[in-house]
Amino acid sequence: MFARICFFCLVLLATPGFSQDLALPNSNNSKNPKVAIDTDHGKIVLELFADKAPVTVNNFLAYVQSGHYDNTIIHRIAKDFIIQGGAYNANLAKKPQRNAIARETTKDLKNLRGTIAAARKLSDPNSATSEFFINLVDNPQLDFQSANSPLNQGFVVFGQIIEGIEVIDKIRKVETTDKPGFPGLPTKPVLIRSISQVAQ
Repeated sequence: MFARICFFCLVLLATPGFSQDLALPNSNNSKNPKVAIDTDHGKIVLELFADKAPVTVNNFLAYVQSGHYDNTIIHRIAKDFIIQGGAYNANLAKKPQRNAIARETTKDLKNLRGTIAAARKLSDPNSATSEFFINLVDNPQLDFQSANSPLNQGFVVFGQIIEGIEVIDKIRKVETTDKPGFPGLPTKPVLIRSISQVAQ
């Protein structure tokens, strides 16, 4: 199942604001690490916000350095919302996960188009592991609202695309189907060949 975040529920709340332009940056710290996501639709380069979300970035980099993301898939596409990956291979077998991390308080990091955020269970803000999603549009409904409920605590943004924004727009056009536990599953796997650190 897509255990980290119920996008089937959240997509009903989405109010897409699609633009060809990349969102304004959440950060501009040249010392932040950068990673490259090599997909079969092209390469995406991300700046990770280690200066603002160090716990989430360190967790993601631990998965990167272990090779966890090699030959995984994008298993969820909501065309005017998000794409999600980081947990399954092409046979929909889930890869082993590290212990979940605590949610960081990052109220100033917004779920803008082209940002990457940690996926988690709707009922538990402290349940993020390897899964991530990339925002296809600005999604303010996914930002921190308040601490009075798990959902209102939002989803932690920890980086943004600095090269290859056109790749997510290719992926969003892929044909999808719904299977039990996998809404928005690409009919032909969208492969993440690898994720590797390219700077810092």
